[in-house]
This record gives sequence, structure tokens and C-alpha cells, in this order.
Amino acid sequence: MKTKTTYSVLITACAVIGFFIFNAFKSDSGNNVNKYLTLKVVEQPGLMANSFMVTVDEEGKFEEVLFEKLKIDNITPNTIKVTEKVNPIAKQGYEIIGITSNATGGLLIDTYTFIKK
Repeated sequence: MKTKTTYSVLITACAVIGFFIFNAFKSDSGNNVNKYLTLKVVEQPGLMANSFMVTVDEEGKFEEVLFEKLKIDNITPNTIKVTEKVNPIAKQGYEIIGITSNATGGLLIDTYTFIKK
């Protein structure tokens, strides 16, 4: 009789623990779909081409902002434009979740990914 009670308690405990583990790893059922915004900064040092910034929101709307030509000895104007764009994005409830940077073909490309809180 004692072993049946022990097995019953053990099985019940495993079922309860399994229920909580299952729910902890259960994917969202679509009720709370994440919303992302991407900000891409493309800069080309020198006088060959204009640098620019593109923002794409969760609805696919985009805005492109042209920068001044990037001068290695004066990056401040373009940095100010990026900051002027990032601050309103943060005020809209977005939080940065990733930044990638690369340099290819003479271009400096930074991509900022935001998620809506």
C-alpha cells in the first residue's frame, strides 16, 4: 500500500513539473507578435557618394535621410543625425536588440535592429 501511495505522489509531482516545463517553453500563439524596426546607416568615406540612413518600421514604411559627405576628420554631423533619429524611435517604445557593422567595397554599413516593448 505504501508503494502505491509513493508512486501516485511521484507520478503527480512529475505531471505537475512537466506541465510547468511545457508551458515555460511553449511558443507564443500569435497574440503577442513582436514588432521590429530597422535602421541602416551607409557611409562612404571621401567625396565619391553621399552617405545615407534608411529606417523601415514594422509596417514596411521607410524613410531615407541623406547625410553630408563623410569626412574622416569630421564625423559629427552624421552622428548627430543618427542620434536625432534614434531618440524618437526609443520614445515610441522601441528597444535596440542588435547592431551589426561591416565594411565592404569602401562602404561602412551599420544595421540597428529594434523591437517594440
